[in-house]
Amino acid sequence: MQPTPRVVHESSALPDSDDRYRDLHEREQLGLVVAQIGRLPLILLVIDAFTAWLVWRAGFPIAAALWLTTTGAFNLWRYRYCANAHRAPQVSSGPALRLMSRAFVAAAFLRVAPIPMVFLGSPFEMPVMYTMVCAGLAAGGVATAGGVAWAYSAWALMVGGSLCLAWVLRGSADDIGIAVLVAILFATLDHYAREQGRTLRKLVELACDNALLATSLRAERDRAESASLSKTRFFAAASHDLRQPLHALSINATTLELVSRRQPESLIAVLSSSISRALRQSNELLDALLDISQLDAGVVEMEFAAVDACALLNRLGDHYQPSAAESGLTLEVSAPAGLPALNTDARQLYRVLANLVSNALKFTVTGGVVIAAEHIDTHRVRLSVIDSGPGIPLGEQGRVFEDFYQLGNSGRDRSRGLGLGLSIVRRTAALLGAELRLESAEGKGCRVDLVVRSSTDVPDRPPDADLQRPLNLRVLAVDDEVEILDSLAVLLPHYGCEVRCAVDAKGALDQLDDGFLPHLLLVDHRLRNGTGTDVIAALRARIGPIPAVIVTGDTAPATVATIGARTLVVHKPLDGELLTKAMRDAMAGASTSGDTPT
Repeated sequence: MQPTPRVVHESSALPDSDDRYRDLHEREQLGLVVAQIGRLPLILLVIDAFTAWLVWRAGFPIAAALWLTTTGAFNLWRYRYCANAHRAPQVSSGPALRLMSRAFVAAAFLRVAPIPMVFLGSPFEMPVMYTMVCAGLAAGGVATAGGVAWAYSAWALMVGGSLCLAWVLRGSADDIGIAVLVAILFATLDHYAREQGRTLRKLVELACDNALLATSLRAERDRAESASLSKTRFFAAASHDLRQPLHALSINATTLELVSRRQPESLIAVLSSSISRALRQSNELLDALLDISQLDAGVVEMEFAAVDACALLNRLGDHYQPSAAESGLTLEVSAPAGLPALNTDARQLYRVLANLVSNALKFTVTGGVVIAAEHIDTHRVRLSVIDSGPGIPLGEQGRVFEDFYQLGNSGRDRSRGLGLGLSIVRRTAALLGAELRLESAEGKGCRVDLVVRSSTDVPDRPPDADLQRPLNLRVLAVDDEVEILDSLAVLLPHYGCEVRCAVDAKGALDQLDDGFLPHLLLVDHRLRNGTGTDVIAALRARIGPIPAVIVTGDTAPATVATIGARTLVVHKPLDGELLTKAMRDAMAGASTSGDTPT
């Protein structure tokens, strides 16, 4: 048998671990002594009174009175001393425990003293009764000694040995037999006392090991949290610079796509498709990394409300139907009538389901994908994404939710995803309070269930915007990146917009000098001279409460919190579709509040 390895702890964690073992062991031993003595005063008083009665009956009344007085005073002192020592945690338990151990041995003299008087010339029943008293005290002393083996052994040797000698001296065969039984009893109890001492020491060592382990775990947790916060701060700081060029490229890619639709040149269409695909993959990676960092940092705030489950699933199906058809797959949405509303964050739930559907379509070769909903009970609805793909082996099912883990993609083919979708699903589902379940078998497809709480409220139904219709707006764009302004100046006229550009607040105000009155402000947040909120405030002071969209690469929640009302915040990079949708949303919000300029 291999020996059990001893855990070696870092010296910096607890350099005096041996001393801690000893101190904690002594305190636990003292605690046992105090607890046992605290339960015994009345019992000891009765036993001592009975012993004194035996001595008195044996013909020694004065000795009985002296013995009872001495024993009572001794027990009272012992109780008060050890109790006071145990109540003072700043005082070392060692001296108090050693004194109590010596007192335990001294108590043996008090128990031995009545033996000659009770045994000499007394009837048989009196030695028997005192032997029973001492045997009971010996049994109780196993706990009273608190695992201090030497003290108990000394007590047992003195009391048990005196009893055995007294019985032997009585001379009869029966008396000698009782002496043998007494010796066996005291030897057995001494063995138990020693075992208790060893067990207590092991328990104390285990407690110290657990304390060391807890300290180590707390240190590792603090380091992990610090690393997570550092990672989040890094992404928050880097996101602006990373998103700036991607934002300009995305706007140019949308413009190139619009041009390719109006011109028959095939090369333009090929270039547009290639650029859009590369940008989409870059944006997906950046968004996924930022999503994970924010989810880990706990800065993602959920906005729970009543959500129409059928509408959400149908919108999801409409979005992914072209992708399924392009891959030769079927995509079915099964949402029964009468399905209750969901109590959830619509945007985050849509992203979770979108990740699941996208993942299912990527890995399904034949057959199709089903998006289903089922009313479980009055409080829960089950949303399911079921595919006919290759399935997941049982041993891999726990790993598919890890970061960057993908089955069958050792070559890191980016067209098959990045291995972050399911890890985002796991984190977001936890924040939504939704139960995530995976059922799969190799070669038999995969089913992912999301159990969401239902709501009795009536969900809002926002009107669908026609993203293809012209905007027909006068737009004032403010950004300190000339490339972005040039991209906007090319893209927005395709949507019927008149665009003026500026790099700071002064330039924006100068654009108003010739009577130009914009319908909408499109402003970058982090400018070289001030912030986007400063620009918007200056323009609103001049022309009134005009709607505005702040476009920023800073994803920190504190940034969003500093931006005032009537201002929509969107994050870079944006393609033309997302940008124009944000502009429509800003105008729609302004029209309901009466802020739209004429």
